[in-house]
Amino acid sequence: MIAMKLSGAEVLGTLLCLVFALLTGCHGVSGYPREEGHLVIVGGGLKDDNAAVFNRFVELCAPGPIGMIPIASGDGIAAGESTAERWRKYSGTRPVIVIPLTQNDSAKSDDPEIAKLIASCGGLWFTGGDQSRVVKVLRPEGRRSACLAACFGVLGRNGVIGGTSAGAAIMSDPMILGGQSRGRATRDPDETESTVRFGPGLGFLSGPLTDQHFLERGRMGRLVDALNATHIGTGVGIRENSALVVHRADGTCEPIGRRAVCVIQVQPPLQNSNVSTARLSVLSTGDRLTLGTGLATPAVGLAPGKPRVSSGPDMRIGPLLDAKKVADPWEMRTMEASLELFTGGPATVMRENDRIEVTLSADTNSKVFLDPTGARPPCLLNLSLMFRPAVKAMPLPAAK
Repeated sequence: MIAMKLSGAEVLGTLLCLVFALLTGCHGVSGYPREEGHLVIVGGGLKDDNAAVFNRFVELCAPGPIGMIPIASGDGIAAGESTAERWRKYSGTRPVIVIPLTQNDSAKSDDPEIAKLIASCGGLWFTGGDQSRVVKVLRPEGRRSACLAACFGVLGRNGVIGGTSAGAAIMSDPMILGGQSRGRATRDPDETESTVRFGPGLGFLSGPLTDQHFLERGRMGRLVDALNATHIGTGVGIRENSALVVHRADGTCEPIGRRAVCVIQVQPPLQNSNVSTARLSVLSTGDRLTLGTGLATPAVGLAPGKPRVSSGPDMRIGPLLDAKKVADPWEMRTMEASLELFTGGPATVMRENDRIEVTLSADTNSKVFLDPTGARPPCLLNLSLMFRPAVKAMPLPAAK
């Protein structure tokens, strides 16, 4: 062995190089963990003719069959077989198989033969149903089972994992189990606290929370409540028959669909107030998102719009261009109509019922990008989202 004497500067330089190598080996430039594989997260209601989603999933598969995992479904293997038939229309010569795991198969989660079958797949698809069933089977007693480790092995071979509805919820850790936000019209009017419920997820997606059926079931307020409760900064809500494709190596994402993805980044509440505040971006096919930085960019060909901006920390004192009483501010038609108004650049849109007041506003940090052909909705970046309990009118004094 040849001994080498290094100077102090050389020792320091060597240590810095080692630290840099360790850091860059674990994280990309954006700060997103550098991991292998891809995710295709569908917000539920995937239609058989949505070739864009099916084909993108197949393109991202590693060598091997596509495996259907029907644990979330109450129909078990039958649900897996039905889902497999849908996928065979798009898989070409690639086999589509059903992984023999159901909600009642926790004891099989460490079965080496099933784990080997999962590991042989180039892509895995989790069906809809109840997301808690998936975690109960694949994370018994909170640990990573052999079958779950095999799922991560598919990603490690640069394969793809996808899922719809419950199969979307399981992507994050923690995950949303259910419940509603404050202010939903269907909630008990005397309830003031959020009823959003959480549990451990599978953790295929690093960082943000995921929510599904997002616009269709009016879950924007639910996701904000969930982010505040878990102290997670960013959430992605995916609408039905739409997807978010995540490339885990660098955290870049592709939305697929019309208003496919709502990205919510919570902010500290206003001082001495009960106001919840967040930033909202709404992305469609062609737009891009980078997790870690939260940077979103519009599709090629969109033209910058010029939204008028509000003034003041409380957007209600800015120029209020549209205010309406509605049954439910989060309801899909109401929310989509509100977002559509930003095509013309309103400063503030407010919707309220007897429970909650929701304000959407463009300020100096917001950007709107328009499609000159009108074929797709605007790309909306960094809108201000605020909501607070509605101010209830005081009852009139009783007549004497």
